[in-house]
Amino acid sequence: MNSEGQLYEACLPILLDKVPNLANVRNAEGMSLLGYELLHKDYNYKRCQISSYLEPFLDESDGTEVNNANVLKYFYIPLLEEQTETIETNVNTVLKSCRIHPTTNNVICNDDSNHNKYVHPLIFLAATGKSLLGTCLDMPKIPFLVKFDALEIAGANFAKWGYYTDAVDCWNAANCIRQQIVTLKNKNSENIQEYVSKWEKDIHISDEIAEELLNPYEEYVDMDTVYIDFDEDSRSIIQPVEESFKIKLNTGTVPDIVVHSPTKSFVSHLHSLNSRKRGSDKVSSDSEDEEEQIIKTRIAILTKSVLIHERLIGFGCHQTMRAFHALAIEYKRHDKVQEFVTVMTYSFPYLVKYIPQEEYYAVNSITKTYTLTKFIDSLTNVLLTETKRRQLSFDLLMAIFKCFFLHGLATPRKQRDFSQFAPLLLAIKCLHRFEKTDEEDRRFSQFLRKVLKDDLRNDVRQSLLHYATPVTNKASDKLEKEIIGLSELVEILLSSGADPNTEDKFGMMPLHLAYRSIELNELVNDHYDNQMNIIQALLGAGAHTDCIDAANRTPIWYSQTLSSPLCPVATRSLQCLASVAIVNSCVPYQGYLSSHMVKFVDLHKKRGKLTTDIFLVNLLNKPLKGPKFFF
Repeated sequence: MNSEGQLYEACLPILLDKVPNLANVRNAEGMSLLGYELLHKDYNYKRCQISSYLEPFLDESDGTEVNNANVLKYFYIPLLEEQTETIETNVNTVLKSCRIHPTTNNVICNDDSNHNKYVHPLIFLAATGKSLLGTCLDMPKIPFLVKFDALEIAGANFAKWGYYTDAVDCWNAANCIRQQIVTLKNKNSENIQEYVSKWEKDIHISDEIAEELLNPYEEYVDMDTVYIDFDEDSRSIIQPVEESFKIKLNTGTVPDIVVHSPTKSFVSHLHSLNSRKRGSDKVSSDSEDEEEQIIKTRIAILTKSVLIHERLIGFGCHQTMRAFHALAIEYKRHDKVQEFVTVMTYSFPYLVKYIPQEEYYAVNSITKTYTLTKFIDSLTNVLLTETKRRQLSFDLLMAIFKCFFLHGLATPRKQRDFSQFAPLLLAIKCLHRFEKTDEEDRRFSQFLRKVLKDDLRNDVRQSLLHYATPVTNKASDKLEKEIIGLSELVEILLSSGADPNTEDKFGMMPLHLAYRSIELNELVNDHYDNQMNIIQALLGAGAHTDCIDAANRTPIWYSQTLSSPLCPVATRSLQCLASVAIVNSCVPYQGYLSSHMVKFVDLHKKRGKLTTDIFLVNLLNKPLKGPKFFF
């Protein structure tokens, strides 16, 4: 289909003549053609207008087709097996369902949904602010509960874009309906049912302060997000829901409102943080109190927005990701570092697993990968800022570490680059230096061994140890300065089980790169000493000095330009000399040598492939530009 949809529009009338009830034709996921139109298109968006041939299905529909459109699967937070819940629990739950494919090195996630529950199209339209919502709200066959839920999530949608007054108006209207139902139930002496989520009970929002927050972009503008120009305000959504409620009452039917509250929520973690910090709060002045009330109201509105998204639309939608991001950014603006990290690390694992890898429904350039990278960048900046990093507990640091690993895990191997590996290495360094208890040290060491065992590789099969080994004294990026060529980091990886003889696609081991870095960079003083420490750590861990790369060169060969080169003979054992003779003479050795010696001879065979001349030119003739050069 081209951008104007001409082919689609040309084919549709032919299909309408040939296929009965075309709007109900479904794909393998159960989504109808009408559902596809509702998901991806809208009346008010020039490039994504709903097909004119399908408009009658909406304009003349009583809601039956809309009810069964199956727009979006609903993914909720799974029940947890662990009794002790920490902020790490979320990412642990997702990691347990992931495994690395032994050949492709890509992640495979188990499908633990075991259900085909879908988000109702009306709720999706309300969550996205699409003008089609108004058309569907008037349909008589749409259940009242769906319309009520649409009212609540419409308020949540207003909130995440900063339209706080409209958000509070929607929620107040919903609370008014709740109260009327409770009053009617009491009259009839029936059991009173809870009509609000347990996580939303204690959220108090000031209507007066909400009106002061009318301008959504007065203080903060997220230029990387999609600007939404709402065609409908809160009144246009509240009115049809209230009218539907009155019709129910007039017919003598009290509508049912069922609230399916998740078994856990990020609010529980925030409460835990606040209870620990409560004793250290200082008494503020009246002006500070007023400002604090405004901040608290804004955060309360955004928190309620997240809770409603989590409850009604689940984690398989970009809208939930946007709601969490909006709340996290609000905490970040007010230097509430612990809360910011809690919100980010709580939501990130579920968003990684459940959001489909597809383009944002309105803007082609915004994808799941692009948006989640913003989460990673924000968490990385926290670790790079010492004053912020010191505010984090061990649990929060471990949660960040695991989110970084999950990000690399979920990124296809061909897309892995410095941006996936560098934050992971930074987290390892920060946690290693963190003052830990014996139990915390065990937890860190155990997970680090898992990271190294899973052995994430990029498209040329380079590992974490390859990334940590090169060094440059010209690095301008703060992240590179923090991790690249850090002998401490190399020693941590080696002591935790990293293989010093791991090779990449070109047969280069970390030892090759370490010597090559010294040769190509003019290293002086601390830089040179640090690189020699890396080399000694690799040699001490059993790095072999006589392995041949794709250029037919060994670490010994690369060391000859140094002031203290490896001796070509003294550092080569009789086994090395014999292995080289066997390989060079093409003497058959399989079945004639012990298994140990066969592996040893294999080490001396030519490693890797010279796939392009460009690689040779870059590798052998040009100065090394840090780790990005190899990727």
